[in-house]
Amino acid sequence: MSAEQILERPELYIAGQKDELFNYWVFLQAITHGTATALINFFMTLWVSRDSAGPHSFSDHQSFAVVVALSGLLSVVMEITLTVKY
Repeated sequence: MSAEQILERPELYIAGQKDELFNYWVFLQAITHGTATALINFFMTLWVSRDSAGPHSFSDHQSFAVVVALSGLLSVVMEITLTVKY
């Protein structure tokens, strides 16, 4: 947009001037959501793999970390999909 168009439409910037898009409450919600999602991903993976043993188990740290990372990736993709769709 040009400077003239911006000056003609000041309503586009009211939310930013009132700190509605980013403030401490929005930041706290984002931190809480991210922490809860990470904890759920970690503990669900830990719970699923707790009684496994043998060659097809998550018996080492690298296998467990890969599954936790995949869980985090799928969580992010699912959340983005839901946000975009709805």
